[in-house]
Amino acid sequence: MEKVQKVAIYPCGGVGFPLSSVARYATFIVTEDLLPGETEIVDAVRLISGFPEDVELVENNPTIIIDGCAYQCGSNLFRLLGLKPAARILATVISKLPPTFV
Repeated sequence: MEKVQKVAIYPCGGVGFPLSSVARYATFIVTEDLLPGETEIVDAVRLISGFPEDVELVENNPTIIIDGCAYQCGSNLFRLLGLKPAARILATVISKLPPTFV
């Protein structure tokens, strides 16, 4: 099995929902503090626009989508573009878990 060089993270881009902000903040903590150089944030506009570096990032590396609300815009965007993420996290589900599981 080949070692993963980088993990791409697509955070919720929504505005107005508290969990959207939590999803983005969690992404920044992971990419800047916990795993710098091993993770990279996916930019929706660059991905939709077809910037080669961004398309290659999600096609060549496992990608984690962190959706902040029930609209699941990140997951829907990836479906629309025909991209399959390695994992999806829905913040609304996690927020309902008992504190011992969070």
